[in-house]
Amino acid sequence: MNFGSGTMTLLQKEEVRLGKAEDLSEEAIALYADPHLNYLQMNRLRTALKEGMEPEVLRPAAKPWIPVWHMEELIEELKAGNMPEIPRRPFPLRRVLFFAAVFLLVLPLPLLAEPEEEPMLELTAPEVKLACGMPFHPRSYVRNAEQYGDELILPDAFTAERPETRLVQYQLKGKNGDIRKNLRIRVVDETPPELKLNTEKTELLKETPFSCQSYVFHAVDAVDGDLRADVHCSDVLQDQETQTVEYTVTDRAGNTARTMLTVHFADYGETIGTSRPEPVSSAPAPVYRPAPVSVTPAPQTALPEIEPLLS
Repeated sequence: MNFGSGTMTLLQKEEVRLGKAEDLSEEAIALYADPHLNYLQMNRLRTALKEGMEPEVLRPAAKPWIPVWHMEELIEELKAGNMPEIPRRPFPLRRVLFFAAVFLLVLPLPLLAEPEEEPMLELTAPEVKLACGMPFHPRSYVRNAEQYGDELILPDAFTAERPETRLVQYQLKGKNGDIRKNLRIRVVDETPPELKLNTEKTELLKETPFSCQSYVFHAVDAVDGDLRADVHCSDVLQDQETQTVEYTVTDRAGNTARTMLTVHFADYGETIGTSRPEPVSSAPAPVYRPAPVSVTPAPQTALPEIEPLLS
């Protein structure tokens, strides 16, 4: 299908070429490949089709007499399943043709050049995903953001803290009105909790009571906090010398952490309730003899002289 490319400007032909490169159907391309639509109108319609809108749903907004800023509002309403009021053609077709002929005859040729198009606000995607803890830099999601200068109004930056869905708005001030684009931000928690035991291996006796929770050192999630009460493990041990006990903990987002404890029975194979016999020695019992004690007389000390009492 030719789509009337012979009557289009270079910018309009580029929109048709982009639609083919994006594998849009012929019905979809035919919806906006109308020479009466300017480049900005074609661009907005092509973007909506690329985002998944059906041609029949989008058709009410594909009118040449609807300005781009109004077309943007109508498309958002149609996306939401509403049926907005579509502006009617301002003048009958014959009157439009008449004024067009007068315009071409009266104005000088230099004014017939294609007017300068206003810049089109284009985001990198209609929706982005951020992991908890990541910062949101609004300028990173605008294509060629530098060319807009001070006319571009960005949403506030923030750091994703917990799972949620946000809707932020970008605004571009133009000569014929403001252009607004919404960006949906989906914050997700994809980091599992941190699960740690106070030891990796323990040695027990078979009759010793076993509590798996007593070996939990900590279970912490960056979003949900302390999860020690949610740790799953089993207090039932198997009848084998060495075995492993599995510990698991899951946060509210479904991220799971696992670890293992190795348990070894030191008395595995011994009969419970019996003691090992003491070895019998055939050597005679030793005879106890006290060692001789030597007494050393203490040295005599002379008594100090007593001074005579004064009479």
